[in-house]
Amino acid sequence: MKVLMFHDDSNVLGGAEQYRRELACRLEALGHEVFTVACQDKAVAALDRGARILRSAGDLERTGRFKRVYFHPGLISEFRALLSEAKPDLVHLHNNLLFPLSIISAIPLALPLVQTIHDCRIVCPNGSGIDVTGEVCLLGHGMHCLRIGCLGRRSFWFRLPARKALEFLLRRRFDRVIVPSKALGEIFSHLGIATEHVPNFVSRLDVEASPVPDGAPKILFIGSLFPGKGVHVLLRALREVLKDVPELTADIVGSGPAEEELLKLSKELGLQECVRFTGGVPPERLKQYYTRATVLVLPATILENCPLVLLEAMAAGRPVIGSRVGGIPEIIVDGETGLLFEPNNSTDLADKLRIVLQNRQRANEMGIKGRQRAEQEYTAEAHMKRILGIYTQVLTKRSASNN
Repeated sequence: MKVLMFHDDSNVLGGAEQYRRELACRLEALGHEVFTVACQDKAVAALDRGARILRSAGDLERTGRFKRVYFHPGLISEFRALLSEAKPDLVHLHNNLLFPLSIISAIPLALPLVQTIHDCRIVCPNGSGIDVTGEVCLLGHGMHCLRIGCLGRRSFWFRLPARKALEFLLRRRFDRVIVPSKALGEIFSHLGIATEHVPNFVSRLDVEASPVPDGAPKILFIGSLFPGKGVHVLLRALREVLKDVPELTADIVGSGPAEEELLKLSKELGLQECVRFTGGVPPERLKQYYTRATVLVLPATILENCPLVLLEAMAAGRPVIGSRVGGIPEIIVDGETGLLFEPNNSTDLADKLRIVLQNRQRANEMGIKGRQRAEQEYTAEAHMKRILGIYTQVLTKRSASNN
């Protein structure tokens, strides 16, 4: 089987990019051929040295809004040429947010089309799945975005037809739409878009699980540094916990647009001595951070999907603490493999941190159960079986229709 895999531009090397690369590698290991196409992408250098770049995408900041949102003739022609060159059996899109209508219109109707949606940006204008009141929004792109202030009037009216066209295509053009969490699937179901739930997998189950290390406790965060990841909530919780656990330290692993603001907040809270911002770290070096950590925290304030860092920390035998939002509660069994806290509530997070940091035995018990859950529920073998099953079903159905 030959799969053309397309993914979006991303200036931050995040979980979606790592997942897609791991999926491509495992497909190739099973004897399938993968032809990767991307927009101009800084992450390509780290993940896909052989990827073909859509040069007509150009400098995104200089590309006109109409081309990005509606119709980019140069990009359509270039992508069609790559499709003719690759001659894939199936196209698998990942997110497709930069030039969504142009990419879809370039793909011949006769070619089977699958999409994995890694977050809710494709239907939510503010990209979080959470409205300005702090509630999960199931309504997609509509008048409510304008009414409650998630989107300005000018931008709303410009983008509305494109968003509605994209929702229509997700219902009618795609052979299968995959979502890694039930929470994301619920949003699309509310919009009348059928999805298939296929959770992510742990790509590093070969990491040897080890007991929580002795000595001063260490808190770990891994992820892109933008406001929705909730690192500001973690920093405020750390200030409270330091009163009871003065020897604790924390590693904030990642980079992103909010990094400078978070460094400033850390200084204002007096956390310079105990909090270390490491910047971006290659995936192969993350093992050492998991090994040294007492607990991994994911304090997201947006609708996270199926975060790989939670699965990897569990595989390493570490307890995990996450906010009760999106797909996070689907992964963390509260009180068994980790703890959940209310989003944006630093006091609640501080209470949960004290439970883990002040009771090493319980932390180890959670870590052991987390490892067991990772081995039972999130293996690469089970995931690949599901993905290949979807590919086979789509191709078989198309073949039967053509005959």
